[in-house]
Amino acid sequence: MILDHLVNFTIVKIYRGEIMQPKVTFPELRAVMARYGVTQNDLSTLVGDSSHTFGKKINALAEFTFNDMVEIKEYFRQKGEVNLTVDSLFFEWNFTIVK
Repeated sequence: MILDHLVNFTIVKIYRGEIMQPKVTFPELRAVMARYGVTQNDLSTLVGDSSHTFGKKINALAEFTFNDMVEIKEYFRQKGEVNLTVDSLFFEWNFTIVK
């Protein structure tokens, strides 16, 4: 059983008595945003969302649509990030590679 506890305004997951490390959602997207000084508000305008809705999406509380993903990827490709993929921005962060 995983329990959620609110600690200093951060949700902490506890599994079998061990505190689980919080996972940063969409780290590649956040990194490229920081690299170009792009805010969540900038991207919410780009995809036609309210800032509240976009905030929910980037915190994995709501889902990005496929159109959102493509628009954001293309936006950063136009800025010079030619190697970005939808997978690297929106999917790879949520998987662990098992050897």
